[in-house]
Amino acid sequence: MKGRKPKSSAVRRLERNPGRRPIAMDLDVRPVERLEAPRWLQGIAKREWERLAPELRDAKLLTERDRMALAAYCQASARWVRAEEMIGRTGGPVLETEKGYRYPNPWSAQARKMAELMLKTAMEFGFTPASRTRVARAQEAATADLIERALG
Repeated sequence: MKGRKPKSSAVRRLERNPGRRPIAMDLDVRPVERLEAPRWLQGIAKREWERLAPELRDAKLLTERDRMALAAYCQASARWVRAEEMIGRTGGPVLETEKGYRYPNPWSAQARKMAELMLKTAMEFGFTPASRTRVARAQEAATADLIERALG
């Protein structure tokens, strides 16, 4: 599909629906008080969950439906860290055979794939500077509008 990626109803509400098109009701937009990490997340992935889930919950951006997307982000981040560690342990991003031929470290491809997956998922949750700025501007505008209505 070409064009801009569709925004969720929550993001469109935060941005005060600049296109003025009807906003579809999400089936489950109720934020959760606590969302447990999947049991299979371990180590770095679980620590990443524990770091991010409270922030998303406090921002009212975490619902039960988001559980697997957040788990995918956390797992990709753990695999990315592991791949980067292995690149360092095995001699860097470019390796050399005994005869002097140079070739890319196989862990580099894994690190690149996991970084791409992390960034795609990060944008969905507003973890990147650009996506965070859009949401922050929308929240500022909504706050200013509420103050203006209260005073005027």
